[in-house]
Amino acid sequence: MCAVALVAIPRSIFAQDASNVADKFAVISGTVVDSIRGGYLVGAVVRVNGTSRAAMTDTLGRFRIDSVSAGSHQLEVIHPLLDTLGMTLKTPPMSFHAGANTSIRLSIPAGLTVVTAKCSAADRKVGEAALIGMVLEADGDAPAVGANVSLEWVDLIPADKGFRKVFQKRAASVRSDGSFRICGLPADLSTNAIATRGTDSTSIVGVRPSPFLALVTFFLPAGAKTTAPGASEARRSGVLMGRILGADGVPMAHVRVAVDGDDTVAVSGNDGEFVLGRLRPGTRTVTVRALGYQPVERVVAISSLEPRFLDVKLDKVVPVLKSVEVSAVRDIGLERVGFTQRQREQPTGRFFTPEYIERRNPQNLVMLLETALELRRRRTWDGKEYIRASVGCLRYFIDGARLAPAVEDDVLSAPDSYLNAAEIGAVEIYNRDNVPGEYASSDRTAAPCTVVLIWTKFRLGI
Repeated sequence: MCAVALVAIPRSIFAQDASNVADKFAVISGTVVDSIRGGYLVGAVVRVNGTSRAAMTDTLGRFRIDSVSAGSHQLEVIHPLLDTLGMTLKTPPMSFHAGANTSIRLSIPAGLTVVTAKCSAADRKVGEAALIGMVLEADGDAPAVGANVSLEWVDLIPADKGFRKVFQKRAASVRSDGSFRICGLPADLSTNAIATRGTDSTSIVGVRPSPFLALVTFFLPAGAKTTAPGASEARRSGVLMGRILGADGVPMAHVRVAVDGDDTVAVSGNDGEFVLGRLRPGTRTVTVRALGYQPVERVVAISSLEPRFLDVKLDKVVPVLKSVEVSAVRDIGLERVGFTQRQREQPTGRFFTPEYIERRNPQNLVMLLETALELRRRRTWDGKEYIRASVGCLRYFIDGARLAPAVEDDVLSAPDSYLNAAEIGAVEIYNRDNVPGEYASSDRTAAPCTVVLIWTKFRLGI
């Protein structure tokens, strides 16, 4: 037999050994600041180049790297934001001493610094701001070869009888690494950008430099050449699920959730949860609407590889300012959405201006639309009032996006179920024979539909 002797070792020896080990290494701690978007850079990897030592920043941008060998080292920050900028963030070589804790503050370059580095002096004379970003494949994050990015806006110049419109457009091709840049933009620009490739496109994404730089990452579905042979439509489809909450944090039922570019519609259950399936992959705009609540639009990257999750909190509709206080803003809003131009050029359309709607002061959408010859007021078997086209089918567009019904021609999916009359800013009505091309719609038999365009005060900025 073997006898084992247990020997008590004083704790002070262990403490001394630990202290000796610590004395041989340096500790590096600090924060990483996001100078472009403000606040701290969360989820960034800070590594000591040439070693295996690294750490990730927390929700306050803090990091701590221990057991760093004494000597001269260079720190590098790795984060998707830097990939989008096409920049690296490295410190010059720095000396770190054994037993010392060195505190460092690292910072992403400010927007103006990035624009100065990425755009020519000639471009900056045209406009001080820039749009920089990436266009990637929705499934796999590879560069979206062959894609283009464009944005356009309207400058409204005061004239004798209102405003004079000057159309502006900028575009760029995506480089082999998936990056793009559009320089020479106004610093106070507020518009939308879109990525396209062939006949496919993403949803539009809001662009607003803050103040000199706007960053956008687009995701496009794979083109025909990159789609695996035999891949099923189901495999290429994405899933979006989430939960709708009120301002008080309580789940909300009967809230309508739709994705731009897809006819699939979901309505939240009693637990506030919803699921949308068979969605096209890519950058898509999700619209959430509930009666009496401010609509919410979120941009989501849909992928067929895994579901995307989205939690939305809705706020009650905020009372708008009196018309006398917002008349100039309202005129600009109507110009931007094309209402004013179509009113001039489409005499066969019917136009309900903000002034007309205010005079009518309808209790709901049905009461407003029933005066149009192209439409008829009807009732369901249980007494619910709704609007039908005088002839054929009827389609609604809210703020330029088609309101797809949960079921074809389902009267319960009409805007009245999700749109308060107080939210309506302007309305356009076109019979089936004179619908503007961008809003043309048809039924299952390819017969043209009467179209109602509804512009909310939210979109008009009033």
